[in-house]
Amino acid sequence: MSQILHTHLQKARLLLEQNRFEDARKELQSALAIDPANSETLGLMARLYLDTNHPAEALDLLKQALSLDPEEDYYLYLRSFAYYRMNNPEAAATAIGQALAMNPYHAGYFALYAFILIRQRRYAEALSKADEGLHIDASDIGCLNARSQALNKLNRTQDAIDTMQDTLAVDPENDFSHTTVGFNYLEKGKHQQAAHHFREALRINPGNMSAREGMKEALKSKIAPYRWLLQYEYWIQSKGKNMALFSVIGLFVLYRMALYAATHFPAPWNYLMWVPVALYLAFVIISWLITPLANFFLLYHPEGRYALTNREKYISQWVVGLLGSAFLFYLGALFADTKTETQEKLEMTALILATLCLPAQRLDFPLFSRQHSWNHKINLGLFGLAILALLILIFNLPLGSLLITVYLLLWLASTWFTAFRGSK
Repeated sequence: MSQILHTHLQKARLLLEQNRFEDARKELQSALAIDPANSETLGLMARLYLDTNHPAEALDLLKQALSLDPEEDYYLYLRSFAYYRMNNPEAAATAIGQALAMNPYHAGYFALYAFILIRQRRYAEALSKADEGLHIDASDIGCLNARSQALNKLNRTQDAIDTMQDTLAVDPENDFSHTTVGFNYLEKGKHQQAAHHFREALRINPGNMSAREGMKEALKSKIAPYRWLLQYEYWIQSKGKNMALFSVIGLFVLYRMALYAATHFPAPWNYLMWVPVALYLAFVIISWLITPLANFFLLYHPEGRYALTNREKYISQWVVGLLGSAFLFYLGALFADTKTETQEKLEMTALILATLCLPAQRLDFPLFSRQHSWNHKINLGLFGLAILALLILIFNLPLGSLLITVYLLLWLASTWFTAFRGSK
């Protein structure tokens, strides 16, 4: 290796440690210009891509680096981390297993393996891997964080708190540790303590996106329904991969049973049976709307408005606007003469506007772009169909009832498909 190339790589490493990514990129580009087939340069460029949240590009570079130096376990570690960032825990586990086969004495590798297992909801195995890493290095920050998170998931609260304290004692100025502790507190419903640690993480590293997301969740948890739903979501996650799917099906089955009993049991029992029906419907509606409504609340919060992305701001405003419009049309229907065509139109308009709150939450901005996912395109299509149905309704054009029925059926299918996909 030439002295000039060695100097560029040394500078790049130092700049990466200081999070000066653009300066590091310049040094690495200069190094690549000298030797484009240097595996060390490719590995550092892959790390730069991972640090700037571009895991797909990092994988391409790591493939080249491993072809040049297949015995370098660090490149396998980076490959695992890239897959972890891309939410592919199976591939991440394979890569980190290969890295550990080459180098079983690196505590950081065990830490990443533990976090992968946590994502797979294999919490006992994650705790074991974190402990293995701590046997190698008792002060490894990654292993301590993974251990506290695994303990939290296993409901070993006091052990988790002790590990959190050990983690912060090792390095009180580590933003990653404060972020992990914040999420642990958030999972236990302690949003004030969580917010404190997220603030600390952002003070240390204002670019910590995980801490920024956690801060939003902590601030929104001030709203009781949002806090309850968040706790329910964490509880579902702690029960394994299939519990979310079973809960969706189970809640619907209970709803149908209660609805049947409410319509077939004699009075006064039939009135009591409507209680679980009403509770189920309230749960569903709140779970649909609470996130954009909570984001709308954050628009007027001194800390929250800076944490929201532009997309979250737009969607929260859209949902509140749709809900407000639906409410006004429904009020108009209440004050209209009963059993008139005008009342029916107002009620149907209110229903369509209210149902649009769901597809509105799945849109991306700008609205029209070839790069958008099929999910965005389907929901944008629902918007277009709803607007067409409303125009037909207003001007009394033929096939109005059929188009509204088609829209509602497609809306229902899209809603159930999204619910089942999200539960997997």
